[in-house]
Amino acid sequence: MERISSQMHDKWFERHWFIGGNQGSAYLDGFAPEGKIVRTAGLLKNVGGERTMTAAGPTRSIGPPPEGKILTEPVPLADTTHKGFFENYRRAYFGEEEFLVQIPETRRVLALMDAVRESGRTGESVRFE
Repeated sequence: MERISSQMHDKWFERHWFIGGNQGSAYLDGFAPEGKIVRTAGLLKNVGGERTMTAAGPTRSIGPPPEGKILTEPVPLADTTHKGFFENYRRAYFGEEEFLVQIPETRRVLALMDAVRESGRTGESVRFE
């Protein structure tokens, strides 16, 4: 059996996230988080021109993007703790401040979760908004 490096072993339990959006994507490794935000400087309709070898063979439609089109940014650090959410809930419950997480936001997340489950069950894309 191979010995796992200590650096890899220290993080084996942490989750890895990929978030795709309509203006860019982000990936996060671990709860620290470590990752990057990746977006384009302009809409990429067809980045062809050069022949690129893929697992399915050569293609011209998935070529490398032009120089300067892919922008990479660090993930901003969020200075928060779980305790703050509970403190906010208590203060908001007693009318001292607004809830950080609003009911419409919660409903939207629940609708998304239902759409993900339905998509997994049927194998089809599901629109939830």
